[in-house]
Amino acid sequence: MRMRAKLKEADFDFAAQSPYITLVIDSVNLEELNGLKNRNLVVDIKELEKAKTPSQNRYFWELATKIALATRTTKESVYQQLLRDYGQPIAELKTDKINDMSGFDIHYILTKQGRKFNHYLVVKGISLMTTKEMTDFIEVTISEAQELGIETSPPFEWERLKSLWASQSSQTT
Repeated sequence: MRMRAKLKEADFDFAAQSPYITLVIDSVNLEELNGLKNRNLVVDIKELEKAKTPSQNRYFWELATKIALATRTTKESVYQQLLRDYGQPIAELKTDKINDMSGFDIHYILTKQGRKFNHYLVVKGISLMTTKEMTDFIEVTISEAQELGIETSPPFEWERLKSLWASQSSQTT
C-alpha cells in the first residue's frame, strides 16, 4: 500500500521504550489499513517529489488534442496509447483479477493474455507524475506529434519550458 502523508510527530514513548511517528494521511481505504494493525511492516518515508505543473498539464492536453484531430480519435484514447507506449511503470502483475483502484490514477495495460492469468503492466497516470516524469512524457508526446506533421513548440521554446519546469521541481514545497 502506498499513500501520501504529512509527518505530524516523531517522538519517543518512554513507557514502551520505543520511538513512534504520527502521520496524517490523504484518503485511504481504512478497512485495508486496519487489517495491517499489529503486523510487522516495512515503511519507506521520503519527501514527496514535486508534482507536475499546471502548465505541463495544459501543454500535454493541447498536444493530445492536436494528435487526436490528426488521427481522428479522442484525446483520451491518445492519452491511453501514450501511457501504453511510454508510461511510468509501477509494477508488473500476473493475476486473474484486477482490484478496483477507484480514486487513483493508475492504469492496467494488458500485455499478455493467458489461460489462467493475464499479465499487466501497471503505469501511473499523469496526475501522479512528478515534474521530471511529466517533462519526459511531454517530450515523447512532442515526438509523436512531429511524426504526424503536427506543429509543436519551436526547439528554443521547448528548452525554455524544460528549464522552467526543472527549476520549479527543485524548489521546496
